Amino acid sequence: MPGEWTATKSGGCHLHPDWRQNPKFFLQMQGVRPTKVRITLTRSEREWKSRCQRDSVGTMIGFYLFRSGSGKLNRPGDSTADGDSGATTHPIVVNGRLWSDTDFVPLHTICSPPELVLSSAAKGGYVIVPATYEPGRLGKFVLSVQCDTEFTLTGDSET
Repeated sequence: MPGEWTATKSGGCHLHPDWRQNPKFFLQMQGVRPTKVRITLTRSEREWKSRCQRDSVGTMIGFYLFRSGSGKLNRPGDSTADGDSGATTHPIVVNGRLWSDTDFVPLHTICSPPELVLSSAAKGGYVIVPATYEPGRLGKFVLSVQCDTEFTLTGDSET
């Protein structure tokens, strides 16, 4: 699914106060069993090459994954105004550890861990938030999802 970091949707990674102001994609799994899922974020090398050479750290890419039923985008360990922490609102586990985001890499493709398994029973599905490391890095990307069950993937402009 195509996406784009724009002037109003390029908040950078979670180290920046506006990191939640990135494009959001909503993933709803069908079926009844947990399923192995592969999420891939890709950007055009042709479009991004010169920007990456000038700013290799700021243009690094990665993404966050949350259950959308909580209505919150908190990473594990994040403190919130209501005293809640991301660890209690974030049930995604990979290899026995809480997981909410990929590494940020100076590459043109980043994928979820191969062991990522998501529950079809998650109320509200999941939210995927692609980001660049620094805010204000504008450009297009493609988000893709592969799994063994049916699913729907929509962008925030389609909801």
